[in-house]
This record gives sequence, structure tokens and C-alpha cells, in this order.
Amino acid sequence: MALVKRARVQVVDTAPVNLCHFASGVLDHNFKDVRVSTRSGPKSLKFEAAQFTASATPREDEHLRYMVGVYDQEQNTLTLHPAMTHDMKLTIKGDKGAAALPLAAPPPAALSVGQAIIAARKDLIGTFGGAKKKAEIAAAERNQVKAELVQVMATKMGENMNQAAAMEADIEQEADEFRPIPPFDRDAATPDTIYKFDDLVTPLEQAAMRAVVKPLLKCNSDNIFSWRSMKTYPDFVLDILEGLIALNIPSKSRLQRVIALQYVAWLSWFRMASRRARFTADTMAEDQPNMPEDVRQRMLELFAERSGEGAGYVLSGRNRDMIVSYMLVLSMHAHGFQPLPIGPIASSLGVTVPKLSLHFRSLGCSLSGEEQAKLASLVVPLKFPHVRRGRTAK
Repeated sequence: MALVKRARVQVVDTAPVNLCHFASGVLDHNFKDVRVSTRSGPKSLKFEAAQFTASATPREDEHLRYMVGVYDQEQNTLTLHPAMTHDMKLTIKGDKGAAALPLAAPPPAALSVGQAIIAARKDLIGTFGGAKKKAEIAAAERNQVKAELVQVMATKMGENMNQAAAMEADIEQEADEFRPIPPFDRDAATPDTIYKFDDLVTPLEQAAMRAVVKPLLKCNSDNIFSWRSMKTYPDFVLDILEGLIALNIPSKSRLQRVIALQYVAWLSWFRMASRRARFTADTMAEDQPNMPEDVRQRMLELFAERSGEGAGYVLSGRNRDMIVSYMLVLSMHAHGFQPLPIGPIASSLGVTVPKLSLHFRSLGCSLSGEEQAKLASLVVPLKFPHVRRGRTAK
């Protein structure tokens, strides 16, 4: 407010002028800039001033009264109006609906020696450095990665990896369910427990087959020669049986092995007989009269599908692969899970060694030896080959 000289002063008895009073704030007696808002609604007074502390509203016995002076420059008069003070709270206009905020920012964290040196160097270059140095500082600030951002990125990457692992587990589970192989145990500690024998040949089937496999239990070299000449059994089944004769093993284990060989022989016949134009349960009974009813019904349920409304059955390509898988696993059981020659089995099944090698790999077997003397071994832990993605080879 401009300094008033020789002004005529008059006191008027009008309505009090409202003043803002801050109980813990400051008032000023040397006003530098006073502005009254002209917007509609309550008026407000804005000013800049030096500090003048007013801790509370004046008491009546202090003989202190606030007045507002209005100077008329044309009339050279100063009119004093009585004033009334009101205690006010300081609020931030942009955050009226928010919780109370601290007026002062929290003190910055103490810098380490290295950080203090970097900050001092940055200030020095900003004040006295050339354009090139300043550009280097600006580029370094743009390229600086904050620790908080790194933590956020690491957390996000961890979440993505967990999601990918869960998705891969789901895909692997779906692949396991679709594999044309017998039931298996990924956590098995020994090869003979990966594909459990009771899952391959049920106990009910084993009981029904005990009378059927007696000739195999008591056979000798002459019997094997006769069966080979009459094509009673596949050659690779007789090869395994011939090696089994010389082994000194418990009778229970020997019985399980010959049951496996007999089941392989029936599966080999089932695989070929199902190619007929009409394949039924009756034709199975006629061709294999010594096959128990329990075995016949399970083979049809496990590998065959009904062909229309008739009594006939057909085998899909996947079911044929399933039969081959059962034959190979049962052959490994009969062979005591020793390395199994692939060539004789491929010859009996009418497939190539490379194609049958893929079947062994799909069971989790490792292969060794040359092409014509390749051996398959089931190893633990069980690992299946990864499915190749891309264009199919012709």
C-alpha cells in the first residue's frame, strides 16, 4: 500500500470487514501487494508481507482493535472500517477432498560419499561445463535406470516366467494324456516301475492266462524250434523265450515274463487281424480259441472301436500305435529290461528300424549301437522327446 501523507482520517460505523486470522500463521504490517478478488461469491484478500506473528484472536481487555483503511486518492481521505478476525485453516486448493498433507517435504535421505561426489560433479559441470559435457550429463540421466524400475521389471519377469511354466506344465500334461503309450509313472525310481505290469496286464487277465502259458513255462529248445518253423509265435518272442530258458530266476518272475510274451503274441495277431473287412469278437474267438474271454474283451475295449451299428470293430491309426507301444513295453518286461534288439522286432512287425526306433523313443528309451544292431534301453528318470514344431519332413 502506498504511503499516505497528510490524509484526512475518518472512522465510519459500518458492518465489520472480515479478516483471515491463522492461529499458528503470520500476519503482516508492511503490505507490499494487496489484491482483492473480483469473482462472484465470498471475497478473499491476497497479500505479500514480512512476518508478524499473531498467536490468537485479540482479547477485549487488551484495548487492541483491527481496522481496515480505505484510501481515496482523489479526496485524499483514509476511511477506517472496523474489522472482525476469523480463525482459518490452511488447505491446498487442489486437494480439498484428500486427506491432510504435510506442508513441508520430508528431508532427503543422506547421500553416500560416492553419490555426493557425483552430485557435486554434476552441479559443477552444469554451472561451468561446456555444451558437450552438459550433453553427456543429460544423456546419462536419460539412460539411468532406477532401482525401483528394475525391481518392477524383475517382478513382472518373474510373474511371466511363472505363467509360462504353468502353461508349459498344462501343455505337457495334455501331451501326456494324448500319448499313444501305456500308463506311466514319471517319478519312478527303476525302469521296471515306470510301466507297471499290472497296468499292462490286469490281475484278472493274469489269473486267466496261467493255464494258457504252461507250455511256455515248460518248453525247451525243441519246442522253440518247432514253434519257429510253424510260425506259432513271432520270431522275436521266441528269441526272448529262448534266452529266458537258460536263466535261473524265481518262478513268480518267470511266470510274469512268459505271460508278457504270450500277451505280446496275441497283440501281434490282433494288430494284423483287425485289418480284415469284418473283424468281430466271434472271429477273435475262432482264430484264437485259447485266448481267455477277459483278455479278448479288454483288448477290444482298449484298442478297438465299433464300426457303425454292427458287431464289427476297427482300429484307428492311434490305436495301432498304442498296440505297438504295449508290445514293446511287455517285451522289455519279458527281457528283464536289458538292452532289447530293435531289428528282430521291426522285422516281425513289418516296419523299418528307424520307424520302430521312434516308437522306442516315444516310450522314453535311449538307443545305442549301429543301425542294424540298434538296442533300446528304458532308463530313469523318464524323459520324453520334445515335439518338433515346423514343417513336416517329406
